[in-house]
Formats: sequence, C-alpha cells, structure tokens
Amino acid sequence: MKIGLNYLSIIYCGIGLIFSALIASTARNPQIRGQLFSYSILGQ
Repeated sequence: MKIGLNYLSIIYCGIGLIFSALIASTARNPQIRGQLFSYSILGQ
C-alpha cells in the first residue's frame, strides 16, 4: 500500500509542476494562452 502511495505522490507532483508552469507562463504571455494550454495537456 505504501509503495502505491509513493508512486501517486510522485505523479501528483509532476502534474502540479506542469500546471504551475502553465499558470506562470500564461501570466507572462496571456496572448498565447490557448497554445500553452494545449502544450501542457498534449505535451507537444
């Protein structure tokens, strides 16, 4: 059970990093908000 929770916490940290970078980059350049969102969701 603890091993599964460790993996989930690592996954949630990664997701949090991606979306915090999305918020920061959208604050810097709001004109390309849609493109940044698609990059964060699709990873292209």
